[in-house]
Amino acid sequence: MTTNYSRGLELLEDKHNIGVILMLYACGPSRKTRIYQEVSGVGSMPRKLARLAEAGILSVGERDGCTEYSLTSGGRQIASDLFRIREHLLRASVVQE
Repeated sequence: MTTNYSRGLELLEDKHNIGVILMLYACGPSRKTRIYQEVSGVGSMPRKLARLAEAGILSVGERDGCTEYSLTSGGRQIASDLFRIREHLLRASVVQE
């Protein structure tokens, strides 16, 4: 029997989602436009942000009439773990800059 070890992690495998999580971890709550500028402005980004919010990783609010995203407490824990993994890989020279 084959085990799917990445089951439940598909959301993180979706392109740009880890970038969004780490960007919000580093920069704090951000408007949609800033996320698009710093991570990606692809047409599917609104769907990606909505899926992260549905998963309880992001919260969505409004500030000065603009949509703003921030990490939930669970999202901050995930981001912290991802940041540590990224730092380990960078130190190990596995990831090329």
